[in-house]
Amino acid sequence: AAWEGRIERGFCAKIMTGAPVPPGADSVVKVEDSRVLADGTVILEPSESGPGTFVHPQGSDMRAGAVGVPAGVVIGRFHMAALAGFGAASVEVARRVRVHVLTTGTEVLPTASKPKTHQIRNVTGPGLLSLLGSMPFVEARFMGIAGDDEKSLCRAFERALKGCDVLVATGGVSKGDFDLVPKVLESLGAKQVFHGVAMRPGRPLWFGAAKDRIVFGLPGNPVSVFVGAHVFLAPALRKTAGVSDPLPRSLLLRLRAAWRKDHPLEEARIAWVSAEKGGISSVMPMEYSGSADYLAAMKSDGLAFIPSGVSEVKAGTAIEFQPWGWQD
Repeated sequence: AAWEGRIERGFCAKIMTGAPVPPGADSVVKVEDSRVLADGTVILEPSESGPGTFVHPQGSDMRAGAVGVPAGVVIGRFHMAALAGFGAASVEVARRVRVHVLTTGTEVLPTASKPKTHQIRNVTGPGLLSLLGSMPFVEARFMGIAGDDEKSLCRAFERALKGCDVLVATGGVSKGDFDLVPKVLESLGAKQVFHGVAMRPGRPLWFGAAKDRIVFGLPGNPVSVFVGAHVFLAPALRKTAGVSDPLPRSLLLRLRAAWRKDHPLEEARIAWVSAEKGGISSVMPMEYSGSADYLAAMKSDGLAFIPSGVSEVKAGTAIEFQPWGWQD
């Protein structure tokens, strides 16, 4: 309960944490810094003193008329707390982005299947659904696995394009005889915006539009899928949802050991972060057996980037690092 009355000079009043400061008082002394004598006299021996000590003035969090939670943010735990503090029991939000995920590849089997020597289990579908499930502004649905022939792909894409805002397909976008996804998409009216990016892994990535839908054709290898989803897909989904800052969060970290690459493209390498002496974080690109090595990716913290045209970076150089999980 609030203290009633006014505090005169030479007097004090006992209040609890969070209570209003009584009129006439301008600071608070911790109970640990006080003594009560037998006659009721209170002796204050404050470790911190001065006007305003331990007082949270009205209006210090936010001034009247200021924007509390701006449009274009993903509402998280702290936004929810702020909205509750403002008395906003309900707010207007954007509709979730409807995303359909389609895996292609005649050799790809459902996850629970037992593959033969020429077959593999579908790992990119569950991986993408996990990523999409971490985004509160996305509603994702898996649309199955399509074989590498035009008839199967046509039928699968016609079904997958219905009722979505964004279609994400994996596989079939490189230069092999059975990489038919771009051709099939174009036959269904999708218009190519670009095909190929100057980055490894994920170079064959295809992007286009089909009426009011956008379509991503990611390469089939898992690491390429996860890199392409992080660098291209996730920002596009955030932008589609109306998020005002859709780009990944980037950090500059010191490279722990020298890094060489044998190609002129930008490289997005799975990497892990560690603390050196003094607590300073450093980043180390991980050795892995190629863009199919999802077990190595499982142990990584995010992506380290080496720009195009650079073949070697010395230890101690500051490089860009993007952690996984920035998009939620």
